[in-house]
Amino acid sequence: MKLIVLTADADLEAASEMRDRQSKGYFTMCEVAQILADTYSLDANALLKTMKADYHVGEITIRSRGTEAPVLPEQTLRDFYDLMFPDDIRAMLKHWGWSRTFPFPVGEQTPKAPSVSPAGVSAVTAKKWTTEKLSELQAYRAGHTMTETAAHFGISESRIRKLDPREKPKPEGHSVFTHRPK
Repeated sequence: MKLIVLTADADLEAASEMRDRQSKGYFTMCEVAQILADTYSLDANALLKTMKADYHVGEITIRSRGTEAPVLPEQTLRDFYDLMFPDDIRAMLKHWGWSRTFPFPVGEQTPKAPSVSPAGVSAVTAKKWTTEKLSELQAYRAGHTMTETAAHFGISESRIRKLDPREKPKPEGHSVFTHRPK
């Protein structure tokens, strides 16, 4: 019986958090797709697929719930958790060429998306890497260590490994079944 009470309290708390968040104009991708589908008699799954595809090509902005910074393509997108701000939703509808509007709650304060990235998010990583920047990174990396390159470009070493993968010789291994060289 206590388990049901705790679950009900958790559900009430989650519903209250969602109402507060939406009254400020912050919506998850799933919520945006469902609200548009309900309002204009569309398919929510098709809208969500379109939104994800547009996100992956950089056409729409999705923000991290914790930092409000844009979610970068190499980061995990959580369509049920990460947020869209009113300006992000309006830009998406404009990109789609819709004359329709998003039915924001009455009394919405229309918060502005942050123009400056919060601390801990580098201005370099908030941009997509152009071919010129990649070639600059590769040229610098050719004459410097990984740590020096990371410090120079203001990104992590793992990000450098993703941007500039180096071919490493594959070690000659042993078969796990015979314990003899292949």
